Amino acid sequence: MPIIQPQVPTDEQQAAPGGALWRTLWMHAAAQAVYASPLAARYPVISVGAGIGVCDPHDRHRAVLLHPAAQTRACGELALTALGIGTQALPRAGRSYIAYLNNVTDIFTTIATAVLAHVAPSHASPC
Repeated sequence: MPIIQPQVPTDEQQAAPGGALWRTLWMHAAAQAVYASPLAARYPVISVGAGIGVCDPHDRHRAVLLHPAAQTRACGELALTALGIGTQALPRAGRSYIAYLNNVTDIFTTIATAVLAHVAPSHASPC
């Protein structure tokens, strides 16, 4: 019986869009953007899969999350999902990393503010 060696991803595969290293780096970037938003101090911060965001403390199905974009970076490195509304990749458009994260933070804050507009800010009840 032949010995089957496990497949170990190469460095190129790890760093490729959708690779473990790529996902980990952009998960960290998403967390930086969420915590840079003033909403992180006003609403419960949640993690769901590879995403992080804020939610309505009374309705966990009303949340806005940032997460690594799907398997491709063609449009952006990160995507924003408003539960029950949809997901949109956030274009990097040639911006530097810092400029991109600042833009992502602004977009996240704007969308999450609109989605959670009816909610009184509170940390009393986690999602």
